[in-house]
Amino acid sequence: MTASLTGVFSLQEFTDLGVPMVGGRLYTYTYGTTTHKTAYTDKAGTIPHTYTSDGVGGQYIALNARGELPAPLYLASGSYDIALKTSTGATVWTRRADPGDDASEAISAAIRADLVSTDSGKGNTLVSYVKTAAETTAGADIVNGFYPPCHPYRYGTNTTPGTTDMRAAFQMSIAVAQAQAQSSGAQVDVDWRVSGVHLIGAVASSDSSNLTTGKYNGLIVPFTADDIDGGGTPGRIRILSSPSLKLKAGADSMIVLRWCDSKSHLIGFPVIDGNGKANAWGVAMVPASMTQTTTCVFQCYNHIEVATQGCTEGLVMQQGPTVLGRDSGCWYNTIHYYGYNNTRHRWLKEAALGSSVATTRNTFNGRCGGGNSNTGAQYDSGAENYDYIHDEGITYGTSPNATPTARKILATPPTQAGTNEDNYFEGLVEASTRWYDNAAQNTHIVRNPLDESKCLFTVRPLHIEGRKVGGLQRLELQELVSTVRSAMYGPVAFQTAGNAAKAATISSNCGVSNTYNGLLFQSNTKEDGSQGNVALPSWAIDVGGYDNATYPGTSDSVSILRKPAGGSWSVVMRVGSSGQLVLPVFTVASLPSAATAYQKAFVSDANATTFNSIVAGGGANKVPVYSDGTNWRIG
Repeated sequence: MTASLTGVFSLQEFTDLGVPMVGGRLYTYTYGTTTHKTAYTDKAGTIPHTYTSDGVGGQYIALNARGELPAPLYLASGSYDIALKTSTGATVWTRRADPGDDASEAISAAIRADLVSTDSGKGNTLVSYVKTAAETTAGADIVNGFYPPCHPYRYGTNTTPGTTDMRAAFQMSIAVAQAQAQSSGAQVDVDWRVSGVHLIGAVASSDSSNLTTGKYNGLIVPFTADDIDGGGTPGRIRILSSPSLKLKAGADSMIVLRWCDSKSHLIGFPVIDGNGKANAWGVAMVPASMTQTTTCVFQCYNHIEVATQGCTEGLVMQQGPTVLGRDSGCWYNTIHYYGYNNTRHRWLKEAALGSSVATTRNTFNGRCGGGNSNTGAQYDSGAENYDYIHDEGITYGTSPNATPTARKILATPPTQAGTNEDNYFEGLVEASTRWYDNAAQNTHIVRNPLDESKCLFTVRPLHIEGRKVGGLQRLELQELVSTVRSAMYGPVAFQTAGNAAKAATISSNCGVSNTYNGLLFQSNTKEDGSQGNVALPSWAIDVGGYDNATYPGTSDSVSILRKPAGGSWSVVMRVGSSGQLVLPVFTVASLPSAATAYQKAFVSDANATTFNSIVAGGGANKVPVYSDGTNWRIG
């Protein structure tokens, strides 16, 4: 407790004769009574005055030889009656005394109560940020004024975390920031650095023709201006968040965060939770309108750091409509993304009606997986995207893909014109039922070990590096990748001399299996030796003798081999160790047509050896033959 000093009772007292009141007595009572109430010698109220009993039930402070109090008189809270008596106990006077600090204490207590009060006109308005012009423009109502502008708690209170709908509060923080950014032309920060669970309710989408028909919007980062080519207003927003913030879906068939703007940022990896809602999407980077005819609606040059869990679709990206000859792009975005237990983690949807351009030149980093994951990535329409995400544990369910698939790449968009080409997949795949389901010719799979036995290649990817054959990873000759490309149909493989553990591959659609001895170039051949296109022949060049009975080359020679559709490998021509040319050997009856002049071969059953005569079979002569454009002749 504290006590207050009553300066008036530190005075010297005198008798009626004007001499010091030696032996005078000072009594301290509770106001209005004769009940003793202690006074103190210190402000802290811890050292009581020395009191003397008067023998009849009272206690007093004795005045000294000069008629003075022996120490300062500090009173505790509450009113006193102070009585001055003579040495014989006769009362001289009685006065009321109030502690000097009581009033200030009362004022302080009242202020403290107001500061913590949530009543209108109290704490929130006593200490508050002034309402800004941007808040007026956005139509903001200030609920908790001690939070700064663009903070969701300024516009709403998360009374019951996970139950109170905080969509309006978070949406207003975006609206105020965009209003300020558009006014100032500068980047404006939105402060989502709060923790805990926040329920995000849903509102109907205003775009009735959206390819996500039936989807409700949660939070929206609205499209602000077509300034991708340098025009428009440059101001954009940056949302600062943290992994301790969780935004939960509040309804079925909703998009929790719909990102429709460009050149904006989400920093800090907030977690978006599907919350067990049916067909809930975590983040959708999709156009503000699929039916625009006057203004391009871009989602370009954004930087996004986010995590989603338990959503039907974790991350969706989609190109917008073509407007006046220009495409509403979904381009050049950088996505740092972590997905857990989403049914499909990332989906590049086909473009909007009327657009023929794919979602293009985006970069993805992060990791996706979880026991409830059916699809890691599905590319319906994309071009020149770089996907470094590590997909692991894609093993669950039969939808959207009958076989759980880490990465599915369609040949073309399902229903619209467009492309799906030159997408690069550089992240690892592990512990997944199917690693790749590829139908696009120009897919690139690079820098990750690939177990092709777990892949479905309807069309061989253009580029495969780091494949596994029989459990052994073949190493890429990196320095040659940029200069060697296949001009033939299907895979081309380059095998170096030595055993499997030291074999190397330039992976330009390459595929050869078994042991390696020498150098083998192949076309139209898969890893298992089967033909890439069964309707076309396969060819091979065997340098030094490929050590496998399937390929009838010999060591220390160069052989050209051919495998007809549905047939077996055979030597077409060979160059021996001394440079001698070993031509193919036919019977006369099996010689190909002579209609093409200048062909050269050998026959084993000529009935004559006369130079330049037309060859005929039925004999045992081994002679060279050539075609003159009409007949095969000896020579």
